[in-house]
Amino acid sequence: LVAALNGARVTMIDADADRGLLARNVQANLPVDLQSNVRICQLNWSLPVAASLQRLADCEGLPVAPKYDLLASSAGALCANDRLVALLAALAHRDAWLLTAWFVTGEEYVEVL
Repeated sequence: LVAALNGARVTMIDADADRGLLARNVQANLPVDLQSNVRICQLNWSLPVAASLQRLADCEGLPVAPKYDLLASSAGALCANDRLVALLAALAHRDAWLLTAWFVTGEEYVEVL
C-alpha cells in the first residue's frame, strides 16, 4: 500500500483474494484516486509454476506474466515451498528486490543469521 501511495502500480497476490480482505484493506487505506493503482490477483501456491504464471497473466490482462522490479512476500521461511520460490524467481526482473517476512521465533531467527 505504501508503494501505491507513492504512485506505483501494485499487484497484490493472495490465495484467499476471493474473500475480499485485501480489497477491503485497499479501500480503507488508500485514497479513492489511487485505488486504481492496485490490482488484486488470486493464486494457489500449490499449482505448478506454469499454471500460476498463466493465472497471473490472465489477472493482469496480459498474454504472459510480467516481470516485477519489487516482490514482497508474507510467506516466510515456514511457509515457503519449492513452487513458491520458483514462482518468485520467474516473476522477478533481473535486478529485482525481494522483501519477505520471516515468521520464526527469536531463537530461530538467530539460527538463520
